[in-house]
Order: sequence, then C-alpha cells, then structure tokens
Amino acid sequence: MPARPLDRIVGAVCLAALVVTSTAAGVHSTEARADAAALASYDDAVVVLTGARTDADQASADLDATRATATDAADAATSALEVVDPELLDDTATVEALEAARDELATADEVIDGYLAETASDPDDDLGAAPATRDEHASAAVRLIVRAGVLDTAAGTMRDFDASLAELTAAVDGAALDLAASAHAHGTATDAPELAGDEATDAYAAAVGALDGVAASDLAPALSAYQDAWADAVAAHEAAEEAARAAAEASAPPPAANTSDGVQPTYIRGILVVNKTYGLPSWYGNGLTAETVNAYERMRAEAAAFGLDLYISSGFRSYATQASIYNRYVANEGVAAADRHSARPGHSEHQTGLTFDLNTITEAFGRTAEGQWVAQNAHRFGFIVRYPPGKEAITGYVWEPWHLRYLGVGTASEVYASGLSLEEYLGITSVYR
Repeated sequence: MPARPLDRIVGAVCLAALVVTSTAAGVHSTEARADAAALASYDDAVVVLTGARTDADQASADLDATRATATDAADAATSALEVVDPELLDDTATVEALEAARDELATADEVIDGYLAETASDPDDDLGAAPATRDEHASAAVRLIVRAGVLDTAAGTMRDFDASLAELTAAVDGAALDLAASAHAHGTATDAPELAGDEATDAYAAAVGALDGVAASDLAPALSAYQDAWADAVAAHEAAEEAARAAAEASAPPPAANTSDGVQPTYIRGILVVNKTYGLPSWYGNGLTAETVNAYERMRAEAAAFGLDLYISSGFRSYATQASIYNRYVANEGVAAADRHSARPGHSEHQTGLTFDLNTITEAFGRTAEGQWVAQNAHRFGFIVRYPPGKEAITGYVWEPWHLRYLGVGTASEVYASGLSLEEYLGITSVYR
C-alpha cells in the first residue's frame, strides 16, 4: 500500500534529523556519505512538499466549486423568500425553515472565508534555489517537510469544510423544495374563484402544476407565476361580478320599497330563512354582516392556535352574481344537476350576508383537519354546517362541509346538538315552486 503524505513527511523528518545528528557526532559516516544522505533528504522533502501542494490545490479547487454551488443555492433561496406570499402556502413554517437553512449556509461560508484569509499562500511554498552545503540541505529539508505538514493539514481542513458546505447546501435545496410542495398543496386544494373564466382558471391550474417537481434554483419565478396567476384569477372574478351587477342594475326596473320583485324576506322563529322554498328580493344584501365577520375572526383565530388554516373563499354574493354563477352551471350541467349544488338567484344564502364558504369547495375539505375541526366546533362561534351529509332530500343540496351559516351561538348550538338540518329544526321544506 503506498505511503500516505503524512507518513512520508514523518519518515523524511527522521532522516533529516539523523543526518544532522550523525554528522555532528562524527559517527559511522564519511564526508561523502553524509553529503549524499543530506541531498537525499532534501530531494525527498521536495517530493513530499510537491505532493502536499498538489493535494492542497485540489482540495482548494474542490472547495471553490462547492462554494460556488452553495452561493447559487443561497441566492435562489433569498430570491424565493423575497417573493413568497405566506397566504398562498399550505404550511407557512416552510418559509422559516428555508430562511434558517439559508442563514446557516451563509454563516458557514463566512467561517470558510475567515479560514482561507488566515491561511493565504506562504512564501515557504517557494522552493527557491537549491541548497549548496550539507547543512543547508538538511535544514532546508526540515523546513520543506514542516511546510508540507501545514499543507497536508490545510487540505484535510478544506475537505472537511467541503463536506459540511455540501451538506448545508443540500439542506437549503431540500427546504426550498418543501416550500414549493407547500405552495403546490395549497394551490391544488384551492379552486380558482367561480367567475374567473376559463383562461384565468387554466393559467392558474398550469402555474400550480408547475410547482410540482420544480428545481430549487427555479423556485422564485415559479412562486411568482403561481401568485400572479391567483391574483389574475381573483381580479377576473371580481370584474365578472361587477359586470354582472352592472348588467342587472341596467336591466332592472326601479325598486319599489322592499318589493322590487314581489318577494319579501322570510323569518321563522326569528331566523332569516333562505332555501329553495323561501327566497330573497333582488335588492336584498350588501355584504357580510359585521356580526358574521366578527364571529368568523374569532373562529379563525382559535383554529390557527391549533395550527389550522381557515380562510373565506367566497362570502357575500349579490342577486346578479348568483344569477351568473347559476346560469354557468346550468349551461355546463343542465338544470337538474346544477340545482343539486347551486342556488337559483334569490335563493342563495350567500345573499343574506350571513353565509360564506371556507377554503376549498370540494367534499375533500370535510376530510381535512380543518374541515373536521369546523364540523365539531363551528357552533361554538354561532355557525352551522348548513348542508350536512345524507340530508340532500331535505335541504335540497348535496353535502357541503365548507358552507357555513351564522345563526348566533345559542341557536347554532341547539341545531348542532339536535343533529338536525335547519329545515328539520324549523319544520320547513326546501323545494322550488
């Protein structure tokens, strides 16, 4: 097995010391043999130093390459952290994890900078002119061997730095991919707003899909594209709502006092009732009520304390907005299918200002931690899950675990404890005339 650089160093130092000692004592050596031994020790030291220098240069080059990769990873992480919107993530802790990994990598690089500054090139690396005398050969051999030992230690230190830096770089890339997965999960679970239109909806879906498997180096532009697509979809939805509202106002006759379309709000046992049997006039409603919003904020804050993320994906809808939504479903599915999950204009609880949809409007929400917590706790804040499972024949609608109706804490708690739908609790029907 070939000798390691450090083994050669030790052997050469011993030889050099022996030459100096034996010559000084005049023991068992002629002048010629002493000269030859001193020259041999010097030549060996040159070989050892040259090898140590080559090894250190290679370790330095490897470290430079790893540092370049680390810098790229840190820059990509910084760019992602500058653009990310935590509101569009499934788990905001991924932001903190990426920032921590990036900072740890930067700290390690600073330590390496300091080390390299302290161990800059040493003039002893220069072999200089060959020694002329026996004593010069011996002393130069010792000097070169010591320098070789320094280089050997430096090479080992740089390799340690290289391995540590590579590990920290991988941690940054892993944290970046975790953040991308969090954004993808949120986007996958969150549908584009209902009136966004096909172009904005398709662009949003494509941006969400691009987050799946994105490279850490491409995270920032992928996040920007995803967030911009969501903003565009929201803007398109709001524009469509405004257009529908303006069209309805332009075509509607001036309203008579509370009787614009011959319909009056219906209260049963003090509860405003809106379903397929009981409707609202087209003029009714102008936003979520303050009481509803305050109750939602209290519920959202308690859920957040348990690590759950609740947000309103659809709140108040005007008569005109509901007409646009319902007509779109009818065009795509037919009246019978649309009536199972979408209210006709004037029959939507969203127009009351007492109702909103949470998170994503799919049955899958009911199986998430958020959906299960809402089902068990919403009544404590005055809400009921308005359309429970297995009650379609009574409520007129399929299970909607995301659809909450505000009744006040007392009434909501009674309805929850009864296990009944609101129609059963009030003894009413929900059937279009």
